[in-house]
Amino acid sequence: MRITALIILAWAWCGVVASPAFSGEPSAGTQGQQDAEMTLPEAIAGIDALFADARARAQSGETFAPTDDEKAFLQRLFAAQQRYGQDYRALVDAQKAAGETPRSCLPPPGSHAFKLEEFAEMLRAIPEDERATTSLREASYRFFDQQFRCE
Repeated sequence: MRITALIILAWAWCGVVASPAFSGEPSAGTQGQQDAEMTLPEAIAGIDALFADARARAQSGETFAPTDDEKAFLQRLFAAQQRYGQDYRALVDAQKAAGETPRSCLPPPGSHAFKLEEFAEMLRAIPEDERATTSLREASYRFFDQQFRCE
């Protein structure tokens, strides 16, 4: 899909890796960082606005180049996703080390590309009345659980 290619190109312009790190090292988030984290409604609104802008520019034949605000949004979203991916892998690794059944079966670090369209679809599926009380971290963990189910 052309929109996907444009969004991936936007990630590159932002200098952001388009995949959660899943490095196995827990992130070193501070309370201030957690307080400033993006909310679920904010993430959904930002993703929808980004896709709408990309579609509008594509329909007009204009090349998509993210605005400074879109770049800042993407950087913030993917920084959060990277932290959540690191923390999620550490959680799964700890479950394995404790002899527990892991909540998912992750691919090797760095081998999976994060797909914004799939993530956005899962976020939009969260009922409106749950969005205010569901953290973006929790929604991300649900996404990772779905993406990496043990077969």
